[in-house]
Amino acid sequence: MSNIKSVDLNKVVNLGEESFRYSKLESVVLPETLLNIEKTSFSGCPALTSVTFAESLVEGDKLTLGNFTFSSSPKLASIVLPAYITDIPEYFLSGDSSITELKINGSIKSIGKYAFSDINVSTVAVKFQDAATIGDRIFNGSTVNVFEISFDERVTNMPTFTGDLMFGDSVPTIKVEDNAQREKLKEAWPTLSPHIQGQILSCFTVDDTTLKGYTETADSTAITEIPESVTTLAAGCLSAKATTIRHLVLPESVTTIERGFIEGGKLENLLSIELKHKDLSKISADSLKNLNGSSIHATIIVDDSIDISSVQDQFKYSTMAKVTVVHSSDVVKNDNSLLSKDGTIMYKAYAKDNTFVVPETVKTIGVNCFYESNIQTVDLKNVERIEENGFAFSTITTVESNKLSYIGPGAFQYCEKLTSVKLTGGNTVIDECGFSDGGQITKIVISGVSEIKYGAFMSAFGSDATCVVPKTISKIDCEAFEDSGLATLTFENTEVEVIAKITYSEDDFSSSEDAFNEFRDSYADEIIFAE
Repeated sequence: MSNIKSVDLNKVVNLGEESFRYSKLESVVLPETLLNIEKTSFSGCPALTSVTFAESLVEGDKLTLGNFTFSSSPKLASIVLPAYITDIPEYFLSGDSSITELKINGSIKSIGKYAFSDINVSTVAVKFQDAATIGDRIFNGSTVNVFEISFDERVTNMPTFTGDLMFGDSVPTIKVEDNAQREKLKEAWPTLSPHIQGQILSCFTVDDTTLKGYTETADSTAITEIPESVTTLAAGCLSAKATTIRHLVLPESVTTIERGFIEGGKLENLLSIELKHKDLSKISADSLKNLNGSSIHATIIVDDSIDISSVQDQFKYSTMAKVTVVHSSDVVKNDNSLLSKDGTIMYKAYAKDNTFVVPETVKTIGVNCFYESNIQTVDLKNVERIEENGFAFSTITTVESNKLSYIGPGAFQYCEKLTSVKLTGGNTVIDECGFSDGGQITKIVISGVSEIKYGAFMSAFGSDATCVVPKTISKIDCEAFEDSGLATLTFENTEVEVIAKITYSEDDFSSSEDAFNEFRDSYADEIIFAE
């Protein structure tokens, strides 16, 4: 039959061994009567481009396929297997590098060795029956990089594989969407556990187990999970242009984080980095430090079993800014913010279009919340506290509140666009360097402030600015306005207590009067005392 180009198989029940092997068949339609195809029946057909299976069978519920069924057929581009095929034989499509489409509609009981070797398909999806078996090197030499697995509802026993290497030298990502089944498969296939994961995004470039790159696509989301097959985050693997990433999730498989894994050291809109690890000792100390370098100010989220203080200690000398570490059960991730579970603390936020509406439940702006943000305006609403570096280095232009009780160290430090400050309530304490080093404040009302600490307004004011220290202020550090740039500083309360920073020796200021005189003489062009 070597010269046959077409054949009518109507009502055929069985095709014997080598029935059309090496023939010149160009296409074949398999009838609904067919129950058995013996080995090599269509192997080595150089002109075969199309194979069509019947939608269903007249008798029986299964079509049995022999080994090498359609192997070495270099023009065969597509195979769609019907539901009545449950066992895929050895070498089924081996040598068919022309195959670009493979669809399997039935529930599979077994896949023989080398079944899909050499095919040119990126994803193969298979639904398995209970206690299915998988042979050796089923994707050997193929381009398959995702093996998508699902299961019949009745499955209690995971598939087993019979060879030494199920996939060959290169292991694809194994996608299992069902959480419970995914965990069961990890237990059944412990050596392949790092390759088994849920959602897979096409945006990742992975070389073996190293994440080399990330490209934003239509699939990109605010919460970005690194594939579970990844063990290493290479330098520059995340581009600084990856603006959709808000929350980065690292699986337990990640053990090495190279310095500069974020290109340029900064991911502008990154709010949190979550470590899924239950044992952080698997990550080196250097890797942890690289996780939150000097330009990355994301909140670190850890498993509830991890001691937060031990993680904070890792970052003591790796960054100038304080690092916030929280437990995963205590936070809620939103597209543009990271909140405490009760909604009262906003740990990090992203200001889209230069503005941000603070949720009414928020009482506290967390450490580094808007650090280096492009925010210009914000309604602080019910906010009572702004923690350390809350808006530091941001582009905020106006601060106004009648409820703030505390402004933390450096909360508005180096805000060079800040021109107006109005604090009219809340008995506010302004901590060290709270508004320092911006140099542009020209309008200021602090009638609701009770205490001003060291350097709070150091180098804070623009030219010709004036400030009134109200009667509400009971304590003020002698260097609160050091090099402030003020033209005039007016005191409404001459009884205000001026204190020296505790780091000074007793000889520096022998009395509060000396401290006041030092303050008066040094930190404004003119000091005015109200009548």
